[in-house]
Amino acid sequence: MSYESILSGLSKLLGALSIDQWLQVLGVLFVALAAREASRIGKRQNEINQRLLELQDFVAVVIVPFDSLIKVLNVGGQNLYLWGFDLPANPQWFERPRLLAAGAREQAWYWLPPPSPTAVQQGLEFSIVLYLEDESGKKWKSEHGGVLDHVVLKEKDGQPRKECSIRIWSYKIKSMEESDWEARKPKA
Repeated sequence: MSYESILSGLSKLLGALSIDQWLQVLGVLFVALAAREASRIGKRQNEINQRLLELQDFVAVVIVPFDSLIKVLNVGGQNLYLWGFDLPANPQWFERPRLLAAGAREQAWYWLPPPSPTAVQQGLEFSIVLYLEDESGKKWKSEHGGVLDHVVLKEKDGQPRKECSIRIWSYKIKSMEESDWEARKPKA
């Protein structure tokens, strides 16, 4: 059957329709078109909703200097578990993770010891890596950096004591493959 014969047959069929039948055909076509558009809009809205859910559950950690400690703050949308960290000359891994509660900000934080002035050179950058797990079990590596600005000898109770000033910053968080996570964990 050729295209011309199909058009000719359709033309004869449509020409034989009354006004009421024409209105019914147009109504069916309108409903079909509206259903198709509603489906397209619904699919796009589902994509938007999925993205909004992902944004609610984002993972974000910052570290900031605080007195003689380094504060670890969860500024993301879900609870995180700190399994360990790498500091210069002080890598640590916990048997049981430390909870970093979502939404608690300054009210709930974990602390890290600052790097020893003997482990880093004054004025040179050093790195800090945190090993985290989210509530769904996904593993994360949070990268940070810092600089030991200066070391001052102060006396406390007649004893000399080194105090340092550090600048700290956060780079980014990357998801970790399970094999990389297992390679980082200490062997039992």
